[in-house]
Amino acid sequence: MVSGVTIVVAILLVILGMLSPWFAIPHIVDNEVVTRDSSITVYFKILLFLIFLVLLISTKGSFERLGKKLAYATMAGLLFSLWFPSWLTMRDVDVMGDAAWLQQQHDNMTWLGGDVYRAHSERSIGWGAGVNAQDPPSRLAMYKPPVGSLSLERMNDWIWWIGYGPSFTQFVGKGWFCMVFGCFFGLICIIGYYWRKNVYEARQLLRKLFSRGMAVCIIILGISVLIVMKTNYSLNLTKANISNSEYEMASANLKDAIRWMPTLECDSGILRQMGYLDINNGKEYSAYAALYEINHLEEEGYYAQARGLLQKNVYKLNEMPRTCGRELIRHQIRVAVNEINSGRHQQAGRRLDKIIQQKPNVIQARFHRQLVALHTGELIRSREMNRSLIEIYKKFKSKNKRGVIAASWLMLAQSELDAGNVKESGEARQKSKGVN
Repeated sequence: MVSGVTIVVAILLVILGMLSPWFAIPHIVDNEVVTRDSSITVYFKILLFLIFLVLLISTKGSFERLGKKLAYATMAGLLFSLWFPSWLTMRDVDVMGDAAWLQQQHDNMTWLGGDVYRAHSERSIGWGAGVNAQDPPSRLAMYKPPVGSLSLERMNDWIWWIGYGPSFTQFVGKGWFCMVFGCFFGLICIIGYYWRKNVYEARQLLRKLFSRGMAVCIIILGISVLIVMKTNYSLNLTKANISNSEYEMASANLKDAIRWMPTLECDSGILRQMGYLDINNGKEYSAYAALYEINHLEEEGYYAQARGLLQKNVYKLNEMPRTCGRELIRHQIRVAVNEINSGRHQQAGRRLDKIIQQKPNVIQARFHRQLVALHTGELIRSREMNRSLIEIYKKFKSKNKRGVIAASWLMLAQSELDAGNVKESGEARQKSKGVN
């Protein structure tokens, strides 16, 4: 009876896995928070469906063959599902770039020196948030580039390269879990059925499953490792070319590395490297060159020139690659943070409104916009930012998201009190403590 119930649950989980998203990144459409899945998910679902279909057809109506073929099918489903994060992390530039950015914003707000802790510890404005907003890091990346040594000392990097970094685990969808556990439980049930029927036959099946499963694992892992090693080879060549001032060759090798691992282009350092090479190769008007110039001017202390160049390129946002557009928005957030900390709240509010209009799911911009609304007395705007932050954070899995939500409620409570809404202020203050 237990085995029968488990196999039914396994089948339902596999069906649910086929119908549900495997990756769910929050995305705002028409002021509604929805989730966006990767296009790679569709290909994996088609692959698994074809595997199940081919193995089902190969039974030729024999019930005896059906069980064994289903065992192979569930094993294949389990292994290919576990391979999915590797392909997603390495190849989906748009979705994983946004996922890494959201994860970095969340980390930047929730670490011990971030906005959330400062909002609760600094009481410079009544009992509201602290004065200083925190700059986002100058570099965005979902993993360290595989350059230099690839020894086991970099085991943590290897885990991230094959897909199991925080950018994936934060937004992994229920469909992926359903598929993994559905295939696992199905495989266990089928083996258990044969074990109760005939131990010798079950042992034979286990040997075949183990040997063929190991072969598939070696192939799958080998492909992922090969991709990382090829990328490493191209990046090391790029490094050597730059040292020898061979900029044309360096550019070609860097593009070759990006072909192997396209999500390298989500790395701010790689984008600046591309801009540096474009300038040295006579392509000083490219989007990558503009990003390099903005960053270089900021590092040298020429902030006015950097902001002028930034503003000029913001108008071309729709004409440049999404990776470059993302970096420009990140630069805009840093400028807005500087405006907040220097007391130019009206100017910061306009800049943040523009950022939110261009990238609605930028949580750090919304958090800072609520802080600005507290300074400027914009109660309606504070309510909007509070509501949107809560809706977006429903799609996050980290438990420490409660700190961001609590800080948002705290700012809203201060805004309500400043507006004379004592009852609403008290309710928001209670919610900031986790009391509904």
